[in-house]
Parts: sequence; C-alpha cells; structure tokens
Amino acid sequence: MTTTTVATPIDMLRGLASGLCHDASLSVEEAPGNNWAYDPDRNVILVGAGDLQRKGVLPCAAILAHEASHFHISRYNMYRLTHASVLLLKGMLNALEDPRVNLWIQRRYPGTRRWFQALVAAEGFLRCSIHGPVHLVFRSEEHTSELQSRQYLVC
Repeated sequence: MTTTTVATPIDMLRGLASGLCHDASLSVEEAPGNNWAYDPDRNVILVGAGDLQRKGVLPCAAILAHEASHFHISRYNMYRLTHASVLLLKGMLNALEDPRVNLWIQRRYPGTRRWFQALVAAEGFLRCSIHGPVHLVFRSEEHTSELQSRQYLVC
C-alpha cells in the first residue's frame, strides 16, 4: 500500500521561501498572531500563524514573497542604530522599504503578481488600476469615492 503525504500550509511556504531566496539554509517558522518578518540575524522568515489559518496559502504566499524580497534587497537592517527612537526609526525605514520590495519581487518573479492579487482579495484592499505590479491601498468607505475619482479600482 502506498501512503501519500500531504504538505501542510507551512511546509508549502517553506518550499516557496527556499525557491524564492535560493537558500536552502533559510528557515521558515510560524509566529503567533499575524506577525510576519525576516530576521537576518537568524536567517529566518517568521510567518503569522493567524494569517495562514485565516487566509490560506495563496494570499500568504504574497506576504512570504514580500519577506523574501527583504532577504534579497533590504540593507537597512545591517546597521546597528543607536538613535533615541530606534523602534520609530526602524518602522519608518521599513515603511519606506516595503513598496520597493513589493515592486522588486513582482518584477523578478512575475508569477507572484497572482499571489498579491489573492492577498488583495482576501484583505479587501483597493488595487490601483495601472499596469504593472499590484499596488495596495486600504479600503475605507469615506475615501472610496475619492479614490475612484483618481483612477483607483475598488476591489
């Protein structure tokens, strides 16, 4: 009798991470709640267990691709900061870096655009109607008409 092993969602994301990062030594670990991050000191991508359970693998593949992009191109984490507001500064640098990593991964691996579209659908984001990578904007009833007038597509 042949037994078939079915990969768990976290195993699927581990396989994707290994391929996206071209690094078999990279680890992928579940983190509590919706916490996602790339930890360069440990070479680990943390996956939000709550997100994975609630959204499923395909939308979470987009978040994983985002973290894999940090693995490849983010460099601000190489500097040890002694600023008085280190958490604020790290948050600001990450906010500036996030659009860049999303654009990079979708250009490098065009197939990831489908993953970002699945994330858009799962989260109720708005997607900009321009050609190219998916741009995410939070949905808000009070801003919907304003965004539509600026050529944004309400998803």
